[in-house]
Parts: sequence; C-alpha cells; structure tokens
Amino acid sequence: MFSAPLSFQSRPASGDDVELLRRIQREALGASVEAVFGTTEAEQRAFFDARFDWRDYQIICVRGEAAGFLMWEERGDYVYLGNLALLPRFQRRGVDAGVLAHVVERAEALGLPVRLQVLRGNPARNFYARHGFEEEGQTETHVLMGGPVGPGEG
Repeated sequence: MFSAPLSFQSRPASGDDVELLRRIQREALGASVEAVFGTTEAEQRAFFDARFDWRDYQIICVRGEAAGFLMWEERGDYVYLGNLALLPRFQRRGVDAGVLAHVVERAEALGLPVRLQVLRGNPARNFYARHGFEEEGQTETHVLMGGPVGPGEG
C-alpha cells in the first residue's frame, strides 16, 4: 500500500504500448463506458482500436512501472485534456492530481484554460470538481468541464 502521494514520470507511447493502452482503458474506464454505452468488452476494444492513436498518448510511470496514460493537446484558445486514466491500483494515490497539475501548469504557461469531458456517472467527475473544474455543459453521454484559467485570461 502506498502511504504518500506518488510522483510520476511520463514518456511518449510507442507502437509496443498498444496492448498496455488497451488494458489501461479497459481496467480504468471499462465499467463507466459499459454503464453509459452498454457495450461489451469486445465492442469497447473494437472502438478503441478504431479511434485511439497511440502516437497521441503519454505513458504515465510510477517507480518505473506503467501506471496509466495521458492525452492532451492545445486547441487554439484552450488546452483539451482528452484522456487521463490510471490503473486501479494507482488511483487515489496522488498520481492523478500530479498529472492534472502538470497539464494545468502547461496550460497556464500558455495563458489558456483547460477543458475536458467525462462520462456521465464516472467518479472522475468529482475528482475534477475538487480540482477547480466546473461543469460547462452536457451531452447525451458526457459532462463537459472547464478548469483553471491561465494568467491574463478570464
């Protein structure tokens, strides 16, 4: 069991990480995806394979071990946090907060707010709310949230 918040490192994903990315997606988000979309594991895998490009992702590592993944990008007037997922044994250990702080710091350096979407019913919504993100809207499947605004904005 971890007693203190864990520090993390990240590295670009490679083609060798595709199965790892699938596993993280399944273990971290599979239940929320199934609850919203009613899809089976096989359907989720097919969706993942069709829509996820490993070149867009960073692998989050804790003590040299793959712990999760991250995808974010600058989109003109905001930074989009497209995906932050941790394997269950690394959740609620401070890694998620550290990764989020890293993205927010990068956005602040650009003077931009951070935006994201989270599946309805996903407990991550509460995590983002605790870190200053507010609901900006909803779709049929997601809650749209906006976060801290960088210097000179808002």
